[in-house]
Amino acid sequence: MPRRRLLTPLILVLAAILPLAVSGSLLHGYAQVAAPQGDEFNSTTFTAPFHVICGQYATTPCPDPQGTTTWSLDAGGSGALRIWTQFGSLLGTSAQASNNARNLVLQPFDPGVDWTATTKLTFPATVSNAQFLGQTAGLMVFQDDDNFIFLGRAFNPGNPSQLEFIQEVNGVDTVSTVNETGSFPFTVYLRLTKIGSVYQASYSTDNATFTPIAPGTPPVTATATATSTSVVQVTPGTTPTATSSATATATPAPTGYSALYSTPQVGLFAWGGTNTAVANNQVAADFDWFRIGANSQTPVPSPTATTTSTATATGTAVPSATPTNTAVPTATPTSAPPTATATPVVIVKKAYHLGFRYTSIWYHFMRRGTNETIVAQGNKHAQFGIWVHVIFPSGVHYDYYENTDSSGHWTKTFYVPYNAGSPYNNRAWVLFQLWSGKHTVKDFGYFGVL
Repeated sequence: MPRRRLLTPLILVLAAILPLAVSGSLLHGYAQVAAPQGDEFNSTTFTAPFHVICGQYATTPCPDPQGTTTWSLDAGGSGALRIWTQFGSLLGTSAQASNNARNLVLQPFDPGVDWTATTKLTFPATVSNAQFLGQTAGLMVFQDDDNFIFLGRAFNPGNPSQLEFIQEVNGVDTVSTVNETGSFPFTVYLRLTKIGSVYQASYSTDNATFTPIAPGTPPVTATATATSTSVVQVTPGTTPTATSSATATATPAPTGYSALYSTPQVGLFAWGGTNTAVANNQVAADFDWFRIGANSQTPVPSPTATTTSTATATGTAVPSATPTNTAVPTATPTSAPPTATATPVVIVKKAYHLGFRYTSIWYHFMRRGTNETIVAQGNKHAQFGIWVHVIFPSGVHYDYYENTDSSGHWTKTFYVPYNAGSPYNNRAWVLFQLWSGKHTVKDFGYFGVL
């Protein structure tokens, strides 16, 4: 701690003189912070900027480390993200013994960018005789514990397995379901599409033909605007008759849930529900991949070293003659011009090792209502893209999508809110991610909230 105190004045001076990017704006030349990114889950670490969080009232410690009964990447070389349906859910409010889901795997995105995300879900991923207690897994767009949208497969008590398209607004859930037939496969493809503030859902059994799911809100009642015109016909010796016509205009039903999220995240989840028997009825959900774009059959490219082939021509250049008079001389070539031969030159680029020189959290215990400062330094004197997520025990979080300065340095001072704590956990996490082109590296730290 004495050494940290000595560094404090120097860091404060640097923070005052170095130009910092403004949070919330996307900087020129750093477009990868905008849309979500795909991940094939073929490694023991995430390729996309996913991080794992828990609901505010999940039992501690949370999130869980990777393990055979919690969540794991590429477990046994399977090339999938496996999440077990542990006790907990986000459906309903904390007063309803909810907001205690574990191990939500999420990444942030710019709320102003449209996208389509698809995942291949096998659920249950292993043969299971578990009871149906509300185990659910799928795709999620998350603002906080009481405001989110998800498309998932659910095994509810007394019901056949079904697909659910749900929006929760301030703890109140709107539900749309599609019951599965007996021949419905264990593997299903789930898709969410963001268009402006509308989130649409669809599913497929073959990753080719996707069937949309209507939102659970009831369609707007058709409003008819009737215009009646009466025409009276009178014929001598007959009874007068009248005819009328009317026209009606119907308002189309919504195609998705509407939500304006300020700090949204998107990703994957699996939970068991709040029945106490779920501890003995856990089910594994395998997400084979998470892909962005309308063509979900194309795997996400992995960053690889590149080779560049260039051709160098050898030979003697023939100068151009500029005539000085109107006479056109007759040229007699004395020899054939040399033939240019291309010699390929293969340049193999050395892999670039991106890294942090250090990351720092000034105080490892902070009181609510005070300020904390975090610092990161890249391993080269260059400007990098940087994502930083500060996640408090209560679920409140700060998300920064910025650039370092030209020396690879970044720092931020933020306020620790009074609602940062949780009765079950006092640990706040700071997740750092550095970007340079296709290269990325992560680091993390934590501090206690008192």
